[in-house]
Amino acid sequence: MQQKQLSTKPALMRNTCVYYFLIIVPLLTVFIMAKKGWISNSEFVILLLLYVLYRQFTDAYRLKARGIIKEVNWKVIINPTLQMKYFKELYLQ
Repeated sequence: MQQKQLSTKPALMRNTCVYYFLIIVPLLTVFIMAKKGWISNSEFVILLLLYVLYRQFTDAYRLKARGIIKEVNWKVIINPTLQMKYFKELYLQ
């Protein structure tokens, strides 16, 4: 007997509004923190680099949730052309 996976992350990533929320709010948070002076310039750059990695993960999980890619592995996540290759599937559908 197989157990069902309890993760709701793939199901949530199918919703376009949730996806946009997950990609916009962290970036806005970083910019607001920088504007208010709560973080230094070097911390700002580090957070932006972390955001780029975060976006690779969220994009890969959205593509998996929509059935466009079969599995999420390091080759898919690290691929910098992922957003360009699947632009329509990520942002317009």
